[in-house]
Amino acid sequence: MQRLALFLITLALCQPAWSQQRVDAGNSYRRVLAVVPMIGQGSGTNPKRPMFIPAERNPSDRAGIIAFQFQLSDDGNSALVEFVAVDRGAINGILHSNDPRIKAFEVGKSTRQEIETEFRKYKRNFSFDNFHPVRLP
Repeated sequence: MQRLALFLITLALCQPAWSQQRVDAGNSYRRVLAVVPMIGQGSGTNPKRPMFIPAERNPSDRAGIIAFQFQLSDDGNSALVEFVAVDRGAINGILHSNDPRIKAFEVGKSTRQEIETEFRKYKRNFSFDNFHPVRLP
C-alpha cells in the first residue's frame, strides 16, 4: 500500500512536466515584419537583397539577423520581409530607421490587419496565408 501511495505521489508531481506545451516557433525570438528597399548590384560579392540582410553570413553566428524570408513587391524595388533575431538590439535599426522607405512592425505589437494593409500597398495580393513565420530550432 505504501509503494502504491509513493508511486501515485510521484506520478502526480511529474504530470505538470508532461502537460507543458512548447512555444510555437513563430512566436519565439525577436521578429520584425517590414517593407524595405532592395539593395545590392546583383554580383557575387554584392548580391541583390533586402536592406539589412548581410551579403554573407556565418550560420553559426547568432548575433544580428539570424533568419529571414521575403517576397518582392509588385514593382521589384522593395521587399516584404520577416526578420528574426535572438535579441532586440539586432532589430532596433530596422524598427527605428529614419529612412522613409522603411515601414517596420514588431510582431506582437502591431495587428495582423495593420501589417497586411501596409504590405498590400506594395504587393496587391499579399496574404499571411502564404507568408508563414520562419521556423527555427
